[in-house]
Amino acid sequence: MKILLIGELMRAKNTGGSPVTNHELAMHWSAKPGVDLVCLSPIFSGDGDPVVSSQYRCAFLKTRHWRSKGFGDLGAMRSFVRSVHRHLDAQPWKPDIVYADDFPGIVNALSSRFPCVLSLHGSSYCPFPTLARNFLSHPYSSLCGMVQNMVLPDALRRCRAIIINSDFSRSRLIKDYPELLAEDRIVVLPRGINFKSVICPLSRDEARALVANKFGLPSDVVLLSFIGGIAGHKGQRRLIGIFPGILAKHPTARLLLPGKHLEDAAACLNLIRELKLEHKVILPGTISEEVRAALYRASDIYVSASVEGFGQNQVEAMSQGLPLVALDVGAVHELFEHGRQGYLAKDMDHFLQLTLQLLQEPETRERMGKLAAEHALQYPWSRMAEGAYRVFERVLGS
Repeated sequence: MKILLIGELMRAKNTGGSPVTNHELAMHWSAKPGVDLVCLSPIFSGDGDPVVSSQYRCAFLKTRHWRSKGFGDLGAMRSFVRSVHRHLDAQPWKPDIVYADDFPGIVNALSSRFPCVLSLHGSSYCPFPTLARNFLSHPYSSLCGMVQNMVLPDALRRCRAIIINSDFSRSRLIKDYPELLAEDRIVVLPRGINFKSVICPLSRDEARALVANKFGLPSDVVLLSFIGGIAGHKGQRRLIGIFPGILAKHPTARLLLPGKHLEDAAACLNLIRELKLEHKVILPGTISEEVRAALYRASDIYVSASVEGFGQNQVEAMSQGLPLVALDVGAVHELFEHGRQGYLAKDMDHFLQLTLQLLQEPETRERMGKLAAEHALQYPWSRMAEGAYRVFERVLGS
């Protein structure tokens, strides 16, 4: 089977430099007998370094700078599509199937030449009413979402199958495009994690010492953490808003929120100043893979108020034995069971109550952490890769 994978192959800075999804999939597929895999990735500055491997062929295609102002993403998308066409026209190699990772525009451009499978990230697809409501607070990301939605309907018509990462995202997509989607064309495949990238060789005490030294934390710190780009849907502002209630009961508590500073960073920093939480809530920007792994090991609770189609960092935290407190929005209820690996909160007042309760119960934290580590084992990359490969076989056999 000749597979053309089109998607980003860059190390994601906001998750500590871990290899991206497409690299993990490419490594798995290229190891299968009879598979001939080629990857095409846009290359642009500011979002990390290209991932390369001798195991599969890859070309990085220059395009206009991604994520420029306003509707710049539409121009970048068109530029990248033209580069893909030029690359394919110049090569004798032609794919049996195209896997387009979060690029509906690629499906529209190539579906007349090759059968295409579209993979959509749950957090990257957002309905128009939500984008309109968010326009004043996040104009740039809302415009980019609108551009994505402009090309999505045609892509849904043209692609042979859609892979999406949660039942929540699947139901939302069907609700918004009922006339375009037969349910059997949508396959739910949760994304995986790279277990090796989050393993910390340090003991818990050593990890806490490393994190405390790097970020200036007290030795008896009560540490809550969340990792992700500082964006509206990631929920950092909601976490900051309830943190005074944590400090009232635990004066040595600290909230560590590493991640690339995106459109919500300024609002988060303003809220920190307004609530006088300087040095209590820390937004250090991007962190290294080593520090990220140590942070998981050092934290007492992983907290999340994020609206996700699939919470990759939540699964990483669970894999390292961290109990979770999460706002019950998006697909988070699909990741873990309330009362076993952590708690699901109805709203942020309930979130505060559950977090304080868990901080008072070290035995419960330890029990939930062990269950979380066991539960996370069901999310290796091979699970998604094998599921997607079966989708390819079904499409080519139909």
